[in-house]
Amino acid sequence: VEMFGTNIPVTEVAAKAGTIPWEILTGIGPRVVRVAV
Repeated sequence: VEMFGTNIPVTEVAAKAGTIPWEILTGIGPRVVRVAV
């Protein structure tokens, strides 16, 4: 499942959620696997 990334920009997710990208990125819990490319 892609929440945001190559196909879905975090700015688009934030706009739909009515917030800013920083809040989306920092709200990810520690159990979520992060992959930096």
